[in-house]
Amino acid sequence: MQKFKNSIDLPAAADEVVTLITTEEYLRFRYEDVQVQNFSLTIEQNDSQAFSYSLVREIDMAGKVPKMARKIVGDSMTVTQQQRWDRSAEPYPGTMTVEAQGLPGSISAATEVVAVSANSSRLVVNGEVYVSIPLVGGQLEKLLVSRIEESFFQSGETVIEYIQRGK
Repeated sequence: MQKFKNSIDLPAAADEVVTLITTEEYLRFRYEDVQVQNFSLTIEQNDSQAFSYSLVREIDMAGKVPKMARKIVGDSMTVTQQQRWDRSAEPYPGTMTVEAQGLPGSISAATEVVAVSANSSRLVVNGEVYVSIPLVGGQLEKLLVSRIEESFFQSGETVIEYIQRGK
């Protein structure tokens, strides 16, 4: 098992960030991509207390993973991401799980948007990756943590861009 922890500062109040990122519009802005096929988004809860969704997408993996991993995941991978945000009070906690079809293991994380000041906040993620494949599981976990970190910072940049569009 490999653990990961990251944070990024955002140029908006915590409640504003949560309001912006817990919408279908934001999720489509963040995840619809030319490298993604078969994008499917289901909003499971959307009220004043919480926002949760399930996102299924097929991601082109060609050229993005080492040959050792490509033998396991193939040229494309169907990924299911489930996330829930608590909108009721600050700090705004969330949970996320990601499953990749054909990859025995799991990715899970606790997320949180916390106030830094009246006009800024911090998005924090703490998680772990587990791949149950003998001999190569640890290598795949390290690769996935690296990809998760890249994706987290890409998400942070997307949130900042989205905030700036909304202001």
